[in-house]
Amino acid sequence: MPTENACYSLNRIKTALSIVLTILICSIPMEQARGQSRGQVKGQNRAGEGKKTLRGIDKKKSSLRKQSRAAVDKQLQAAPAVIDPDREQAPIDTTSGRLQANPPRPERICYEALDRPTGQHNAILYVRYANDDRRLGAVIHLSPEGNPIVLRDDGRGFDETAGDGSYAGLADLDLEGLAEWREMIDDAAAEGVEVMRFSGRSLAGSEPVNGAEGPGVLNRQARRAAPDEDLSIAAADDICRAANVSSLPPVLLPPPPVLDPEKTLLIRDLGVVEDPARTFDPCSGIGTPGGKWTFRYAMEQMANQQETGISAAEFTRRWLKQWEFDLSINFHLLPARTDIIQRVIDPWEMNSGGPGQPLDLDEAPFKLVAIVNRVDLRENLSYGSGSAGEARLVFGVTDRSGGGCNMMPFAVIFEYGIQKDNCLDLQQWAAQWYDLNNFVLGSPAYNAALEDITEQFVGAGADPAKLPNKSALNQIRTNEIALDNPWELREFRIQGPGHYDSGHLRSVAVAMTPELSFNQTSTLADFINQNEAAILSGTYDVPLSLPSGSPFLGAGAPTPFGMIWDGAPGCSSVSDPEARHLFSLTTCNGCHAGETGTMFLHIDPLQSPAGLSGFLTGTTVLDPCTNLPRIFADLDRRSIDLENLVNSPAFPPCLSFMPLRQPH
Repeated sequence: MPTENACYSLNRIKTALSIVLTILICSIPMEQARGQSRGQVKGQNRAGEGKKTLRGIDKKKSSLRKQSRAAVDKQLQAAPAVIDPDREQAPIDTTSGRLQANPPRPERICYEALDRPTGQHNAILYVRYANDDRRLGAVIHLSPEGNPIVLRDDGRGFDETAGDGSYAGLADLDLEGLAEWREMIDDAAAEGVEVMRFSGRSLAGSEPVNGAEGPGVLNRQARRAAPDEDLSIAAADDICRAANVSSLPPVLLPPPPVLDPEKTLLIRDLGVVEDPARTFDPCSGIGTPGGKWTFRYAMEQMANQQETGISAAEFTRRWLKQWEFDLSINFHLLPARTDIIQRVIDPWEMNSGGPGQPLDLDEAPFKLVAIVNRVDLRENLSYGSGSAGEARLVFGVTDRSGGGCNMMPFAVIFEYGIQKDNCLDLQQWAAQWYDLNNFVLGSPAYNAALEDITEQFVGAGADPAKLPNKSALNQIRTNEIALDNPWELREFRIQGPGHYDSGHLRSVAVAMTPELSFNQTSTLADFINQNEAAILSGTYDVPLSLPSGSPFLGAGAPTPFGMIWDGAPGCSSVSDPEARHLFSLTTCNGCHAGETGTMFLHIDPLQSPAGLSGFLTGTTVLDPCTNLPRIFADLDRRSIDLENLVNSPAFPPCLSFMPLRQPH
């Protein structure tokens, strides 16, 4: 578990004048969340006005983070989830089919302490899944904290009935931490605290917090450790209500008032992004060329010339050249935006020694405007190694044509993938960001701690599995109207071995976003209607091509003002308005326009410090089809997520996490 420095004392909560206990109910199906009456949304602001506050809670959370990585002496090498083929399984051939990306949704999770712990186990873990998930076999192997857990639904060991969707197995849990967590939830319930609930990205409503379920009414003996004993247990539907069994509370705790998202999630303070020891301003010339947060340093590490033989200057020039010509991506046209020549490339070349000279990266017209923690985009690492989300560097692009130097409406986002082996590794990664809250924003100590974090993903060789560059970069996204109309988003990825442009950035189809020509067509309406269940549960993919063979994914994402995605004729063509909204919200152009009421940029480099959209800070947007209000406050949602990821026991809460599976 994280160190003491990663966490806060509940004594801080006692000093808060107003704090809302907020939850993300991972184990309740999204359909239930959607069913919440819009009338329950009372226009809560970020402070949660009108809610009862937590007072008099002086339980400490020390056991929730008492373990450090070094203290986990029984840790085994992490192993991916293995599903035994004892029962027929559906084929898994898409990203959404991976259990880490699209985990089965637990209906109930509960646990029972062993009266005689073994050297490796101190509890029995019970997990009930929907029994119609055909991906699940009779045995699931997990390694959420390094130590293996074998959950069985084959009628053996602690499992009573084979094939009923209820799994059981021995585990080593932080029982003390779980008990404290439950106590704090019970105290909050006793205070009569109301909670807010997010459904995906939007605030869905409020309700009183319920206390954690305690041991049930069924009487039975405490279990012994031997897994092969024939012990009578309650039926699957009753197991979590049986005596001596504790249910995992389906609620999350709030971030303390002192947890600052500007320190831990979206960092844009000028003391950081204009730190002269780490950044460089291409207009003023102030800073350190090649500093750890400069465009030059990031591109040098990304090109990784020692591994690829590709210089950072060549790597950069070939990337920029792609705006100069029409491109065909997924059989769709991506038109050239030739103003990049006169506004970006030509002035840069003149400052690099003249036309045709290698680009001098110290003269790069890119200025850092934000550093972003997107651990909320993680997968469920109970089922094996995978994504711990992303970390991002956001640059603005300056126009130095005509001898001036002005920031353009042009944002470039370097989006780095973070890979971790298990829930414990994930939690400790998140704790590094959380610990930034202990420092004064922009101070030497803060910036040094932040550099320690960024170097883990920016540095050359950060992800040895991504050949040939070994860069942790997932993709570069750009969002601009400086080069042509309308606003346009593009996506670039480093090409792997065997590609004709191996090791270089190439423009690729934009994630989860169809070609714009499909908007307001019956084809799009059919796609949304036919995939309604998967869209509502967040488990769908936008494929490169439709079953008919028509290329579907877009070459870029042109973004007309206020655009949304819809079928034809109009809103009535899509059966479920929520499915339409979620599909549109997940696209690049829908998220940056009509669905969130955003003027194209969520992080605006034209302002200093960078401006933030209402989607991030808090806004209400009327649904364009139903006219019902949707409340967005994504930094609040991310704060809640970070707080609970760091300060809850790493497992089993990790098991109930349902990935967001959105690119933004």
